[in-house]
Amino acid sequence: MNRCEGFRTVMLMFAFAALSLACDRNYLHTGTVTPIKPVPPPAPVPIQSDGTCASGLSACGEMGAGYCFNLLSAPDHCGACGSACPLGIPCENGKCRVVSCTQQITVKSLRVDYNFGSRYQIALADLDRDGALDMVAPTPNDLAVANGWSPGKGASVFRGQGDGTFAAGESYPADSQPGQFDSGFAVFAADLNRDQIPDLVMRAQPAGMLTPPDAVITVVARLGKGDGTFGPEIGLAGGAAPSFITITDLNGNGIPDLIGVFAQTQAVSVYHGYGDGSFGGRKDLPVGGLPTSVLATDWNGDGIVDLVATDDYVHLLLGTGNGNFAPTLDCGLSLGVPTGAPIAPLLGDFDSDGVVDMVVNNSVLLGMHNCNFTRTTAFPIAYDSVYPIAAGDFNGDGATDLAIAFWDGIGFLPGDGHGNLGALVKLGDLDALHEVPMGTTGYAADVNGDGRLDLIVANRDSIRVFLNTCR
Repeated sequence: MNRCEGFRTVMLMFAFAALSLACDRNYLHTGTVTPIKPVPPPAPVPIQSDGTCASGLSACGEMGAGYCFNLLSAPDHCGACGSACPLGIPCENGKCRVVSCTQQITVKSLRVDYNFGSRYQIALADLDRDGALDMVAPTPNDLAVANGWSPGKGASVFRGQGDGTFAAGESYPADSQPGQFDSGFAVFAADLNRDQIPDLVMRAQPAGMLTPPDAVITVVARLGKGDGTFGPEIGLAGGAAPSFITITDLNGNGIPDLIGVFAQTQAVSVYHGYGDGSFGGRKDLPVGGLPTSVLATDWNGDGIVDLVATDDYVHLLLGTGNGNFAPTLDCGLSLGVPTGAPIAPLLGDFDSDGVVDMVVNNSVLLGMHNCNFTRTTAFPIAYDSVYPIAAGDFNGDGATDLAIAFWDGIGFLPGDGHGNLGALVKLGDLDALHEVPMGTTGYAADVNGDGRLDLIVANRDSIRVFLNTCR
């Protein structure tokens, strides 16, 4: 084992400054970071026996049924019920603490080596309720072997330290080995049983060949204990392994539902939640292709959740209410690139009109309705293939920006709130050997509680945290 590889086995902490010097790597270290001690948000209080809340607290929505919140400090109900701050942003005096940049954004790049073969999901949530975001990711090979698992098996919790670094916590059996059809690691954090503690839904570790198709459980839930650890597996779904998972309330009853894309199927699969961590039977929504991802949003502004499934094209599943959907609408919008590989689209509101916009094919399609759009804005960047990975207000000016992966690195394009994107701000290079950007996923979240959205980037060689140090 060489010196650099040895660093991967010691608690797998993101000890980046020392790592970059010891391994002679060229990491981006611009700007400064002021340590901020994370402040745990107040725990929700059970509603009183008479159905009311104590003075200063409010009962919020069906998802908060049985609990009362302080609207001055609850990040999910900041200033008003249902008014959630961006992920990781604290709520102070009823307002989300968002820092506006007066200078160009800079970052401090933090990195941990990985050896993973495909595009994959990670999950970010405050799992132990200490005020700092934690991460769930595939278990690195060294830790998997130490647990007696084969490489490529397992999911690990990485505890956020409140300063943008993470320390390895417990690991759990899971299937993180990429297979055919890009069916890589899939995980999602959500409160399945409405106890205000994040739970996990993730791809299981199959016990053998998937024959017959439903003989093996391939999606499981683990209920959170509130301390960053999780209970035993609850089997949710069987059959082909999922390549993508998302959780949302499809029927408006305040209970999360499971939506998945499963390998070798021509459908999006829906499982309605019961509110106790378990789910009902599988309902397939055919899309006519081999979808690789599914996004949940109110596409047409009618207050009902819709689904956007993607393969080489965009397929719309418009909600009709009560968790039902109209027949699939095939937009005929190609997501292909010159190499032939599809680019997963990204949704956001880039012109501040409250209507969903879509980022795809080096353009922002504005004012989407059904399969139509009002106008397009091209990326101001001289690359044939740009891969959108995250949308968020990175510079704190109130407009949605776009984080991207491209052949020379990671960067973001500042939005002006009118659908236009400014010049590229490069945040860092891709990894060794010019890692293919299409294998990259990104997440916008404040991992150190300073009111600035950071960028977490996962690709086949590493998971990297770009700490936002804008002033």
